[in-house]
Amino acid sequence: MPIPNDLSGVFWLPDHPDQAIAGHLLFSGGKIRLELHGAFAGFEGVLGTAYPLVLGISGSSQYLTLYRAYTSGAQIGALRRQHLSIGLGFVGAHFTEDELYFAELKFNTDHLADWAARSGIVHTNPPPEGFRWQVGFGHPEPVVADLGDRGIVKIFYEGGIRVQQGSVELSESPRIIGTPPKPVDHRQLISDFLFPFRDLLTFATMSPAYLDEVTLFSPHATHTLSTGAEHQLDIELQHTFLQPEDRDRVVDRLYPNRMLFALADWPGEFSSLIQNWLHISSSHASSMNLLMGLAYAPPRWEAIRVLTLAQALEAYHRTAFTESSGTAMAIESKARVLKTVKPVLSLEDWTWLTSQLQHAGDPSLRTRLCECASRVATIIDPMVPDLVLFSKGLGKVRNTYSHFGAGGSGGEEVRRDYVLERQAYWVLVTNYLLDLGFSEEQTRSLIARNQVFQHDLRPEWIDL
Repeated sequence: MPIPNDLSGVFWLPDHPDQAIAGHLLFSGGKIRLELHGAFAGFEGVLGTAYPLVLGISGSSQYLTLYRAYTSGAQIGALRRQHLSIGLGFVGAHFTEDELYFAELKFNTDHLADWAARSGIVHTNPPPEGFRWQVGFGHPEPVVADLGDRGIVKIFYEGGIRVQQGSVELSESPRIIGTPPKPVDHRQLISDFLFPFRDLLTFATMSPAYLDEVTLFSPHATHTLSTGAEHQLDIELQHTFLQPEDRDRVVDRLYPNRMLFALADWPGEFSSLIQNWLHISSSHASSMNLLMGLAYAPPRWEAIRVLTLAQALEAYHRTAFTESSGTAMAIESKARVLKTVKPVLSLEDWTWLTSQLQHAGDPSLRTRLCECASRVATIIDPMVPDLVLFSKGLGKVRNTYSHFGAGGSGGEEVRRDYVLERQAYWVLVTNYLLDLGFSEEQTRSLIARNQVFQHDLRPEWIDL
């Protein structure tokens, strides 16, 4: 159930339930704020005063648990007021810190329905004789990934019907459900299930995935049915996670030729897709964070985008090309130096020298960029027609723009940066597609189908 952006109610500290204070809980701009018409007991006007938990109940009788609150503003005097910033809000139950363990997570994002491309709504078309339409809904079979000791992930469809005079409306909505082997604390549940699969959808659809709603289920928040069975309550999670701004969201339906790949394009089992993605996300965390940061963050200047993607490719090479010829030569050279000087060095000097030579002789930035591009050059041809010019140009931009204020502002610089940024993007994501498990031929087909790729091959310039 959608939560209003402004919840009025009363709030108290767990140790002082008899000292409830009226206030408003506000959700806006990616922030959660609690505006109290008063102040908690013991508050002396010091900004930053923190409270692990704040409990409350809204005017509509919703139980509220506010996690990690700290004082961000106050008014002291005859009319005291305390303003708090909230880390997370759990709507639907009261918890203690020891009870913030959850058995399941359910959420929806932009374009999950487009990516999964399954439907349980069936109808006859054209209508049968007599113009009597026949429409029905049956839940599609869930798409399930068994991750072993990591738990289970599935795409599950919820359906609904709305009947009113003159119309009947059927609706369906897919959800991603993550279930760990046993209840875990909310931080682990979010990091294990929410973020990785949100990133997967963002990567696959080339569109930042907006979290519409996140629901948790806890063994500590249950309701006893008339039959005596225990039913876990829906706990709505209100968060401050980075979200794309509304103006950056792709509202229209996405088709496969606008995505890197749809679920139907994956050649294997759903479990292998999820396991491969989790492996990539962990082994290439630095590179992936930079790529996802560009997807979720507001639009940036072209200089920032090309710099970030150059850094992402550099970080990717460090973890993906550990056995390349350039890396092997660097390791061999360093080992040879250390072997030569070790007999004449004290332990202290040896430790110091080893730390100083940690990255000595590493492949140059140009070499790293060239090796990343050469792996996929034939797949994205003719996106990068000259590997030397690409690695030289991107390396130069990377080194120049790393210094504040060094970016160019002329038309030629902007065009150069745009071309390099798009080349770097396709080099990076194509490497990821291969790592994910697509063959070279499958990857080439997906890239060639993509409308954005075709546009990037022939950008349209506007002279101002």
